[in-house]
Amino acid sequence: MKQSKQILKRIIDLAMIVLLPLLMAEILTGQEIHEWLGTGMLALFLAHHFLNLGWWKSFLKGKYTPSRLAAAALAVYGIYAFIVQHMTDYLFLQTHFVMFDETKTAAVYFAETAAMMSLFAAAAYYINKLLCRKGGK
Repeated sequence: MKQSKQILKRIIDLAMIVLLPLLMAEILTGQEIHEWLGTGMLALFLAHHFLNLGWWKSFLKGKYTPSRLAAAALAVYGIYAFIVQHMTDYLFLQTHFVMFDETKTAAVYFAETAAMMSLFAAAAYYINKLLCRKGGK
C-alpha cells in the first residue's frame, strides 16, 4: 500500500510538472483548453496536498535539520510569494498575465521552459544533498 501511494504521489507530481508550462502557454492552447488544464491542475494540487497531509501535520514537530529547514523555508516562501504577487488576481482573471513571448515558436517556448524547470530541479536536488551531508538527513 505504501509503495503504491508513493508511486501515485510521483505520478501526480510529474503531471503537475507537465501541466505547468502548458498552462503558461495559453496563447498556444487557447482559452478553453487553458481553463480545462487549470481545472486539472487544481485537482492535482488538491490531491498532492491530501496525499502529503503527513508533511503538514509534522511541520512544526521534530528536529529541524538544514535540509528540513530549507524545505520548510521554501514552502513558506512559496505561500508568501503567492500572496504578495497577487496570484489570485491572475487565477480569477482580474489581471491579465502572459508569460509567452509571441516571437518564439511553441517548440522553443517548451524547450526553454523545460530547461528552466530542469535547472531549478537540479539546483534543489544538489542543495538538498549538500544540506543533508552537512547536517544529517
